[in-house]
Amino acid sequence: MVSEHIRFPLNNIDDLAVDSKGRIYTESGFSSRLQVYSPSGKFLRGWFSGSCSGVCQMEIDNDDYIHVYTARGANYGNHYVYDETGKLIRKTDLQETESYKYKNEANENVDHLGNRYQFGDRYFFAKIVRTNPSGDIDLVIENPLYLKLFEPTFVFFSVVTALVLLSLIELQKRVNRKRKQTKDISTE
Repeated sequence: MVSEHIRFPLNNIDDLAVDSKGRIYTESGFSSRLQVYSPSGKFLRGWFSGSCSGVCQMEIDNDDYIHVYTARGANYGNHYVYDETGKLIRKTDLQETESYKYKNEANENVDHLGNRYQFGDRYFFAKIVRTNPSGDIDLVIENPLYLKLFEPTFVFFSVVTALVLLSLIELQKRVNRKRKQTKDISTE
C-alpha cells in the first residue's frame, strides 16, 4: 500500500503508545491515521485505520498488538486491534461497561526502560518528547520542514499574510488613483 510509506504531518494527535521494542505509535483522530516511528524518531510506516474520525485512545498490549478505542461507533464506541504492520485483527463494539474513557489525562506513556513519552501541543507544531528516568528531556519526533507547510498554523498565517498583502496592494492602488485624480484636477 502506497500510503504506508508516506509520512503525514504530526498534528491533531489524540494519543501515543510505545511498544516493547521502543517503537512509537501516534494516532490522529482527524485523519484516522496511525503512524509508527523508530525509538530514535525515524518514520517507519503508517496506515489509515478508518477507526477514529473522532477522539481516540490507544494502548499496546504485551504481545505488541495495538488497541484503538474510539468514542464513536455503535452504542458506546468501538475497539480495534491491529498487529504491528497495521493489519486489522478484530473490531468489536464496546459495551456500556467498557465505554470509552481517556486512560491518561497527561497524554504520556512509559516504555520498558522507564522513559516517559509525551506530546506537546497536539494541534499546532506538534512534537513528541522523551524524558529519561534521570529527568533529561530529548526531542524525539517533530515535523520536518516540508511537513510544517501543511500544519494548520502555517496555513492559517500564510492565508492571513496573503490577505493583508493583497489589501495593502489594493489600498496603495486606491491612493495612487486618488493622487492622480488630485494632480489632474490641479493641472487643469
